[in-house]
Amino acid sequence: MIPSVFAAPAAISSSIVRSAAGAVLLLLGGCEAPSEPSIARLARDRELGAAQAKRAEHRRELARLEQEAAVTAAAVMATKGESIRRAHELRAVLAELGNQVARLRDAERDLAAARERAAAVEEQIGPLREIERTLRDQDALRAAASERAASLEAEVRTLAAAADAKDAELAPRIAALRARLEAAQQVEGALAAANAAVVAALKVLEPPVVPPAAASQPAAK
Repeated sequence: MIPSVFAAPAAISSSIVRSAAGAVLLLLGGCEAPSEPSIARLARDRELGAAQAKRAEHRRELARLEQEAAVTAAAVMATKGESIRRAHELRAVLAELGNQVARLRDAERDLAAARERAAAVEEQIGPLREIERTLRDQDALRAAASERAASLEAEVRTLAAAADAKDAELAPRIAALRARLEAAQQVEGALAAANAAVVAALKVLEPPVVPPAAASQPAAK
């Protein structure tokens, strides 16, 4: 933008120089030919006045353009300074973003390593959990066995107490039955002895038995 601004004043200055040169030539021509008709001089004067007016206008335009160029240059410098400041800020932001990306990548690597460690630990924990479940089952079985043993012991104690009470209740009856059994055995022994004596007495009192052959011999004679 700045080169175009400064190129316009250069073009205007060359035009002004050409106009001024033409006016000088007209003046010199008027001095050399004083006998030239007054109409030609008036025409040259008008041209000279027009050239001077045009040169003044060109000067004003040049001043305006120079002022605009200065304002534009100041704005460009301010914009350039702002651009430099923004560029520094952008570089700082990009550097911070790069640091954050690096930290995120480090965190991702740490997370991946942690996941691998967790998977390895999980593989090791699996058998331990199985052992823990087995131990819990064994503990439950031991607890159930202990409870069952305690219940059986209580039942045995109850049965023993009942047996003791029954023994105490049946002891007199058993003693009486044993006494009756002994008496019956004595009576049985006496009866057996008496039967043996009767059998012996009957044998003594019975007549002798004659064989059949001896009984038939007298009949034959």
